[in-house]
Formats: sequence, C-alpha cells, structure tokens
Amino acid sequence: MNDEAGRDKELADLETAATAVGVTVMVFFVVYWAAQIATTYDLLAMAYGW
Repeated sequence: MNDEAGRDKELADLETAATAVGVTVMVFFVVYWAAQIATTYDLLAMAYGW
C-alpha cells in the first residue's frame, strides 16, 4: 500500500508540474500576441499616418 501511495503522490506532483508549465506557456503566448498586435498597430499608424 505504501508503494502505491508513493506512486500516486508522484503522479499528482507530475500532473501539477505539467499544469503549471502549460498555464505558463499559454500566458506567455497571450502576452506575446498582445505585444505583436500593439506593434502591428504602431507600424500601420506610421505607414498610413494615423
């Protein structure tokens, strides 16, 4: 039983780590996407004199 509980704890730790990494990657890409949109808008404003 103790060995099975240890494996369950290890699996829970891996799931937590995977979730944390996944959320971090998604947040990074949302911030990156927002920055790219702002930059594109600035370039269009310069090109067309907005």
